[in-house]
Amino acid sequence: MHPMRALVHGLLAGGAVLIAGAAWLWTGRAGVAADLVAFGLGVLVAPVAATVSASAMRASAGRVVALAGLAFIVAFGMASLVDYLLTLTLLTPGAPGPFQGKTEWSEAEVGQVTGAWLLGRHVVVCALGLPGGSGLGVWLAHGGRQVGRG
Repeated sequence: MHPMRALVHGLLAGGAVLIAGAAWLWTGRAGVAADLVAFGLGVLVAPVAATVSASAMRASAGRVVALAGLAFIVAFGMASLVDYLLTLTLLTPGAPGPFQGKTEWSEAEVGQVTGAWLLGRHVVVCALGLPGGSGLGVWLAHGGRQVGRG
C-alpha cells in the first residue's frame, strides 16, 4: 500500500480511539476513572495508529507488535514528561503557571483553571500521538522492506 494511504489508515484508527475515549469523558464522569481514561488516551492513540499504519504497509506480525510496543513506550514517556512539566508549571512558585501571584482566587476558579490546563495537556499529547504514531508505523514498516529483492 502507498505510504500516504497507510498513514491515513493509522490516523483514522487512532482518531476512532480518540473519539471513543473523548465521548466517554464527555459524559461528565469525574474522578480517578476519568483521569485514567484521559491519561490512557494519550498513551493508546499512538500505538493504535502505529499498528494500523504498519499493518496497512503489510509489515510482518513481529514488526507490527514491535512497533506497537515502541509507540507505547514513546507515548508513555512523552505523556509522563508532559505531566511532570505541567505539574511543575502549576505548582512551582515563580514558574509561568496560571496561579503565580493570584492568591485571591477561589477554590472554584482554581479548579476551573486546572481543568482547562489538564484539557490542554490531553489535547497536546493526543495531537502529537496521532500523527506521530501513524508516521512511526509507516516509517519503520517501510524501512524494513527490502526493495529489489526477488
